[in-house]
Amino acid sequence: MSTPLGVGGLLLVILGLAVAPTLTAQDRPPAVTDSLVERGFAVFHGPGGCASCHGRRGLGSEIGPSLRDREWARGAGTYEEILERVIHGVPRTETKTGEPMPMRGVAELGDGDVRAVAAYVWHVSRPRS
Repeated sequence: MSTPLGVGGLLLVILGLAVAPTLTAQDRPPAVTDSLVERGFAVFHGPGGCASCHGRRGLGSEIGPSLRDREWARGAGTYEEILERVIHGVPRTETKTGEPMPMRGVAELGDGDVRAVAAYVWHVSRPRS
């Protein structure tokens, strides 16, 4: 019985599957859209006040840790974990510097802005290829 692909075609399909990209933890969550990341950038650097502690590029400061080094105090840095951290903040007893991270940013951000900041932080924390 012959296949429509033939032996050469079947080999190409098998080889193609072997080099096809696989899903990883770095894949973008459905909630993280380009427009939400852009909005998050504006909130991070504006009313959220995040850049004042985490730095303009998210590289950290004496007050807030880097968001780009893939090291997380808790969890693996998933979008959902970052979202929870932005919503609930970080009490001073759980920080290395003794400075708390305020719940919902310095300006008590609304739900949309909180999701946007979490999307931006998720985005900048991914390694670049």
